[in-house]
Amino acid sequence: MEVASRELGVAVATLERWRADAMSMPARERAWTAAARFEAVLATAAMDEASKNAWCRENGVYPQELEQWRTAATQALAEPEDARATHRETKADRRRIKELERELRRKEKARAIEKIRLEQACRLIETRSQSMKMIALACGFSSEEVMRRAFLRILRVSPADYRERFFTPKAGQ
Repeated sequence: MEVASRELGVAVATLERWRADAMSMPARERAWTAAARFEAVLATAAMDEASKNAWCRENGVYPQELEQWRTAATQALAEPEDARATHRETKADRRRIKELERELRRKEKARAIEKIRLEQACRLIETRSQSMKMIALACGFSSEEVMRRAFLRILRVSPADYRERFFTPKAGQ
């Protein structure tokens, strides 16, 4: 166990716990996943009793286990009405989806407009020495503060810092 611990880089206690967990399950159940059990039920569904018993012997499964798997699969398939949404719930879900889609389109439009305004503000800040308030209003922002927040949120820089970095005055300004 210690050699495996060193090779794998896992503590001995962890390996021992994993081994104990694996050994606590019956050997037959370790090899049968849910999908494998379902396939076994399907494979043996049309078999007569003698063929089913032969299949069980070949695959190391008791016929009682196979019957338990069949019962569990039947119960799981017989209860979809409980899991299925009612007509009213489905209608409410569709309505909610439409509301969310409408809200998403509205937000996408608002972001696109804000991006256009921000690009225009960047161009004006780069080329004109107007006040930030005048540029904000010219670009459609409701105030200088709204433009400042947009700059900070999207460009991660204030309009004043942006101007400091990129302003190139034209001749005569």
